[in-house]
Amino acid sequence: MKFKNHKFMRNKNNTRKHPLLKTRSLASAILLALCGLLLAVSTSLRAGSFKVGDYGAVADDATDNTAAFTSCLNAIIAAGGGKMVLPDGVYRGRITIP
Repeated sequence: MKFKNHKFMRNKNNTRKHPLLKTRSLASAILLALCGLLLAVSTSLRAGSFKVGDYGAVADDATDNTAAFTSCLNAIIAAGGGKMVLPDGVYRGRITIP
């Protein structure tokens, strides 16, 4: 009885090939995808959301919200980045990038 060499297999060309070589490319792809997901999550966690309403903005189509927009942008800069969130409504005012 012939025993199969469990460490190596033979491929089409009758050359020895390690069984893990078939799964290495799949494992590499999964690892790369996980690293990309981790990077995306860490970036989104670092960049917070800043609601303009917390800085005094009013969506009533009449109030000048320039000071609230400026305060919100200054908070984003002080935090090292983030997103300015404007809830539904009509805002009046200018957004000046410092």
